[in-house]
Amino acid sequence: MQTNWLFLSCLNMYWIFLSLVCMSFLQQPKSLDDFRWEKRIIVVFDSPGFDQTWIKSHQKELEERKLLLVHVSAGKIQWKNLEEELAEKSFVKLLQNLKSGENWLLIGLDGGIKNQGAGAVPMESLMRQIDSMPMRQSEIRRINGKDGM
Repeated sequence: MQTNWLFLSCLNMYWIFLSLVCMSFLQQPKSLDDFRWEKRIIVVFDSPGFDQTWIKSHQKELEERKLLLVHVSAGKIQWKNLEEELAEKSFVKLLQNLKSGENWLLIGLDGGIKNQGAGAVPMESLMRQIDSMPMRQSEIRRINGKDGM
């Protein structure tokens, strides 16, 4: 009786493990909509991309602001600051939202376009803009323990 219970327990653990492994391989690439209320996003199109030196020296600030950075060029995602696979089409489609001559945009947590422009991505300016947003202000208060809790 004890052997059967042990065998069934091991078999059950094996199936749980196997299910988890399979689920991790079967995850679909994340689309733009999957990041709503999860990440703020800066997408840059067909330009040199992001200043990698700046990004490396501001990693903590990017994480605090929940920023996903994506560089799209020639219809493909060339670089991102996230390990997860992204649904390329949803990011490439954003190109339709840019005004003529513009090559980058900022998307808020709500999925709306908050800013867009041409030339090098003004990261310092965008960080200040993000910090002035109501949801970010709420995050800052919560981090500082001043949210009335």
